Amino acid sequence: MSHAEIRMPVLEWQQLQDAKQKLEGDLAAAMKLLDDARLDKGTGDARNLAEAVNVLLPVVQFAIAHLEPRMFRGWPHEELRAFAELLPDLPGLPTDLRQTANDWKLFCDEAKRWEDARAEGKQHEMLAEENATRSMDVSQAHGHMGAHILEGAEAAAGAAQLIVKP
Repeated sequence: MSHAEIRMPVLEWQQLQDAKQKLEGDLAAAMKLLDDARLDKGTGDARNLAEAVNVLLPVVQFAIAHLEPRMFRGWPHEELRAFAELLPDLPGLPTDLRQTANDWKLFCDEAKRWEDARAEGKQHEMLAEENATRSMDVSQAHGHMGAHILEGAEAAAGAAQLIVKP
């Protein structure tokens, strides 16, 4: 593995960081201007469409957060994936949607996995595996908590012996 080391004064480093931050802000502003120009170039329908997508984003995010694929059959994961693919390129939307779109694609993978398992009759196996994994995680957590409780109890008992001894 190759290794490079750069040495510079802290002030110079801070100036580079400030310049980077300014350029990122300029880029975001330019992207917004470009989106606005793309929307203005089109009909009012384009602006209305962007506005409608902005209004619906929280609804989609709510559904993803609260309707787990393992509990709800029939998730329209193919449609959600198609929407997630289109989302970053739509004008008039927040720039942080690229990561949101990637998260949605992961969610779609999970939804597809559950739908495939249901189609193959293996959803109960998957649920049992998930529960076993969760049980092991909980047992380990309880084991760690139990060790801490015992340590605390031993420390308290030791302190009580010190107090009782003349």
